Amino acid sequence: MNNSFYVDPNKVTDFNRSECELELFLLFCIVVAGKTAKTQARLLDNFLVSLRSNYGSEKTSPFQLIWNADNVGCLRSEIEKSRLGQYNRLEKSFRKTHDFIGKLKTITIDELETIPGVGPKTSRFFLLHSRENQNYAVLDTHILHYMRDNGLTSLKVTPGGNVYRQTEQLFLNHAKAINKTLADLDLEIWTTYSGN
Repeated sequence: MNNSFYVDPNKVTDFNRSECELELFLLFCIVVAGKTAKTQARLLDNFLVSLRSNYGSEKTSPFQLIWNADNVGCLRSEIEKSRLGQYNRLEKSFRKTHDFIGKLKTITIDELETIPGVGPKTSRFFLLHSRENQNYAVLDTHILHYMRDNGLTSLKVTPGGNVYRQTEQLFLNHAKAINKTLADLDLEIWTTYSGN
């Protein structure tokens, strides 16, 4: 791991991440939900740099830094100091990540969704941009806007359950019809619709 923990929101697809890089990317996926990607990337970097200087070393992985801070009762105050927002959710989410140290190369959607606050969007975002040939859609506001613009749905907010899976299938069929990989199309839509 280098000096920075910054995840570039414009370059999230990487199928060759190390386990430490996967930890960082999952944390990014968790903190970016419902927030501005560039801001959250910067705040997450600051948070982890602070944890490293107080609870670890250059070689301490992101999940272990969180675990170390939690073990001395400082996780919540460090999250608040970072200004990442959603403090209750992030505290619970970050604690649960320790269960997956060394397991992110094989983690499943169902396992990811045991992390508090991680639902279909976040779990799919993580897998889509960290493993090749994933057949998932990240139904965020940008994807739904794109789908509305292309007559694929009228939804304005991310659905749950069966409606998510049905809408996801519409998007998967569309990507196949226009001959785009899901990771490329997801990032292309985010770039266009988020103004980045």
